[in-house]
Amino acid sequence: MKGTIALFLHQPKCSVQSGNGIIKALTSNYTFKIFTKHELEDDFFDDVDMVAIPGGIGDSDSYRYLMQIHQSNIRKFVTGGGKYLGICMGSYRDWE
Repeated sequence: MKGTIALFLHQPKCSVQSGNGIIKALTSNYTFKIFTKHELEDDFFDDVDMVAIPGGIGDSDSYRYLMQIHQSNIRKFVTGGGKYLGICMGSYRDWE
């Protein structure tokens, strides 16, 4: 059974090209749920194994702005044992 990755996209800060690279590299083992900077249902991360934030042209300020609404849910997910994959801009994890 395949795992599920919640993949954040926000062109160009977290580029579609970088997200497509993640999908191409991991699609044989995972399915994907795409999310954006907009508010999510509280249970959005309940059925995922990993949250992935790709790169683009963003920086730490962009990350803070884009993830502001998701910080508490991602923190809860990771502290509960969920995995986090941050590439380039996605590696700024000031929510720890």
